[in-house]
Amino acid sequence: MHDYTHSPLNEEIEMPAGCYWKSEEGTLSYGEEEALYFVGNTSIVSSCCAGYFPPRNYIMVIGYVRAWQCKSNAEGMHVSEVESITNEKAQDDIRRILQQQYKIEEVVFW
Repeated sequence: MHDYTHSPLNEEIEMPAGCYWKSEEGTLSYGEEEALYFVGNTSIVSSCCAGYFPPRNYIMVIGYVRAWQCKSNAEGMHVSEVESITNEKAQDDIRRILQQQYKIEEVVFW
């Protein structure tokens, strides 16, 4: 079990090589579970060591929701308790559903 902070949508987080942001956050029903995920985006990423990577979209699956926005952090942002999704069949099923829904190839699990 771990905590997930619901950060604001479309707020850029800058890194030395580029930036990223969440454009959408949602849940997906899977059996009797609710899987929390977000759609992420990156700007052009470049660095002296890693080379150049064009902007891309991806989906990050956080885990199964165990307690929805049950507390707040020091900045006042909502925090949910989630459990990692470790079952490979569940991961494959959820990945396929999200890829079909969003037409985004990269789906990763936290």
